Amino acid sequence: MFKRRINRAIFLCSVLLSANYCKEKKSTENLRPQIHFTSQKNWINDPNGLIFLNGNYHMFFQHNPFGNDWGHMSWGHAISKDLYHWKEKPIVLREKGSIYPRMKFSGSTVWDSQNTSGLCKKNSACLIAVYTEWTLLNQTQNLAVSHDGGFSFVEYRDNPVIDENSWSFRDPKVFWHHKTAQWIMVVAKPSASKIAFYASKNLINWTHLSDFSAIKSSEGIWECPDLFYLPTVGNPTYGKWILLTSVAETVRGSYMQYFVGDFDGKNFKKEPSPGDAKILDYGYDFYAAISWENLPPANRVIVGWMNNWEYANSLPTYPWKGTMSVPRKLSLLSINGDYRILQTPEPQIEKYKRKIRSIDKIFLDEKKIRIPLNQSSFVLESQFSKITAEEVGVMLKTADEAVVVAYNRKTGVILVDRGKMEKVWLAKKKNLFTISEVFIGRHDKIDFNIIVDKSTIEVFALDGQVVLSNMVFPKEIFSHIEFYANKGSANATKIVLSSITRGSP
Repeated sequence: MFKRRINRAIFLCSVLLSANYCKEKKSTENLRPQIHFTSQKNWINDPNGLIFLNGNYHMFFQHNPFGNDWGHMSWGHAISKDLYHWKEKPIVLREKGSIYPRMKFSGSTVWDSQNTSGLCKKNSACLIAVYTEWTLLNQTQNLAVSHDGGFSFVEYRDNPVIDENSWSFRDPKVFWHHKTAQWIMVVAKPSASKIAFYASKNLINWTHLSDFSAIKSSEGIWECPDLFYLPTVGNPTYGKWILLTSVAETVRGSYMQYFVGDFDGKNFKKEPSPGDAKILDYGYDFYAAISWENLPPANRVIVGWMNNWEYANSLPTYPWKGTMSVPRKLSLLSINGDYRILQTPEPQIEKYKRKIRSIDKIFLDEKKIRIPLNQSSFVLESQFSKITAEEVGVMLKTADEAVVVAYNRKTGVILVDRGKMEKVWLAKKKNLFTISEVFIGRHDKIDFNIIVDKSTIEVFALDGQVVLSNMVFPKEIFSHIEFYANKGSANATKIVLSSITRGSP
């Protein structure tokens, strides 16, 4: 499996550097996002162990301490007061072994407030990480304990706590299920495209409960599951359980899907809605998202890794590689008995926005309307109404590059086209990954909330019903925006352009 292949390049470079086989790369700090988390140096991928504790949002993440490609998986660590301004901390769980390495793969953390595990000191509470330990032939679920609120961990001496003697068994997400008064673990069986459910009273002794799979959504491999309850919009006393899974090794690379249903403490039963699984993000670069624990039930927030396993090691950034998305607040919308997740940027982003320009209305026909920009990190909020045009949208332009965000009323799709950007990181597969799109049908109005942060672009549309996230690597900063309507007209209304400021507000 692509994700789990050991990358030998970092070893070769260290040996052959003196022979000039591996040249020092040029720094690309101009591409580093401002309000998206990146490690100061080296590779990162999946967010792990997200939890809010003692006033801090903790984000652990898959990290290679030694190089800018995948390998030597360990748990990096960062904290934030507001989910946008992050402080990187020392690594908390490291790969062990050299000849037979034991990597620390993805997982979760829980606050054991009642010391159900018996692993906390003096009957107090403690933070426990539940993670996959990888070896060449086996993947097991293990524990590590933190007595200082997540800044250091000690591995449980009697690991593993679950060993199914399987090379494809990973990424545990654990939470406390109040109705059955037990810990629940959701964990992936990737090669079988299944999610397994386990239960425990003490985090140490686990019982297998059930498995979930979906025949119509069995492409690729399943990884990084999450399970949580989400209230519906307008009726907070009623909600559904959401099962997230990440899917890799498909024709579109890697992406995320979700199922809506019910969970009784043993089985997850999918809602009998149209289709089988729903797509969480229609862009090419959103994967392995999980949610923060220890927040109020109505405040479910996720973050994902902005990358795609088809070209993950080829991103042109140095000395860092890998970016997290903006944090997204989730809610559940019910439309004629069908349920859809709404995603909106976590509201604390407003502290980092500085309004540059606001326009009440622009009439669009065949003539493009140009607005100066000269920004590399910004938010563009716009609405289009009275659409008769075949296509309406915006072009974010540099001197000789452009990203297009558009709604094509003829085909009924929202699209993001990065084909007019330099695509060196896409290599031979560049033609497969230039246009991301989603079908929404015919509308006479549409809204876009576009967040651009140096090398990232996230498009929230239809009030968050649709999201498309993509990486872009412009050679220069964006100099202007062009609004356009082809073969017809439209009104561009409520245009608000804001810069993104860096640092603590």
